[in-house]
Amino acid sequence: MPTAESTRAIAAKMPNTEAETRCRQIDSEMTFSMVRTWITGWSWSTSQTALRTAAATVAGFPAALVYVSPTQINFQIPWEVAPGLAVNVVVTRGSIASSPETITIAANASPSMFFEDFTNGVAWITGAGCGTTECAAQANGVYQLWANGLGPKNAPEQDGVPVAYSGGPLTPLEVPGGNAACQLTIGGQPANVSYCGAAPGEIIDQLNFTYPSGVSTSSPYADAVLTINGVTGRFRVPAPAQ
Repeated sequence: MPTAESTRAIAAKMPNTEAETRCRQIDSEMTFSMVRTWITGWSWSTSQTALRTAAATVAGFPAALVYVSPTQINFQIPWEVAPGLAVNVVVTRGSIASSPETITIAANASPSMFFEDFTNGVAWITGAGCGTTECAAQANGVYQLWANGLGPKNAPEQDGVPVAYSGGPLTPLEVPGGNAACQLTIGGQPANVSYCGAAPGEIIDQLNFTYPSGVSTSSPYADAVLTINGVTGRFRVPAPAQ
């Protein structure tokens, strides 16, 4: 289950991680996830000014802004945009609109992770005792992966609005099919998934898992694959500590 410690940790980590992760992961596939738009020739004195003057639309639907800097805007693809369509992205500053940029929404999910190590594509995992730092992974340890693009959940989500959770069953926050719909392997070994869905109190996603035994320690990181309802994402996680 999501923990109070883990949701606080991602809230502290998001402002920097959000921006950099999206730049590295979204180039290959546009989906229901946060994407980047590079802006040249625009200058803001502060990010607060940028937030007040910047806007983005996808297929004509307003997109919730997540991060704004003088050279980059991160936003959430609106849930109203259907997959399989070529749509226009338009960014506006004040009353000045950019030329449309056409993208294709490939699917309603595209699993990706927030990175701790951008050079090697290593996902950030947290757990008991390592809620704000990268965990030293151990076989049979229980950890969280902070994700993006896990797709629709059992209960509809609102654009740019953190998912509310006040206790009780987590079923509304989970992806359709629950944990069984999320197959995670690390170093070729299947990992038990105990939660796969929206991160409570955030606009991102969360996956809780038990680190499998039998993963090689010959490298500092291990290849990981997450498949959700037939859609696959690839990344790396820390290898077990020697």
